[in-house]
Amino acid sequence: MNAILQSPQARFEPLTLPHLDAVLQVEQQAYAHPWMRENFCDSLKSGYQAQLLLADATLLGYFVAMKGVDEVHLLN
Repeated sequence: MNAILQSPQARFEPLTLPHLDAVLQVEQQAYAHPWMRENFCDSLKSGYQAQLLLADATLLGYFVAMKGVDEVHLLN
């Protein structure tokens, strides 16, 4: 009997308000000066690109970026 183990595929999904609790947990552990919930909420309201990197339900990473002319500024 051969068992094939498949690892979860990583995928990007939009960061939305329901994801903020998980993102804030990482933020608090990863940074000396973490973003607050309001920073994320303001960024989402402003229309900045915000994405999660997930494997199944596991949060692998995230980013918030602001598009400029011919460039992108990584905000977080």
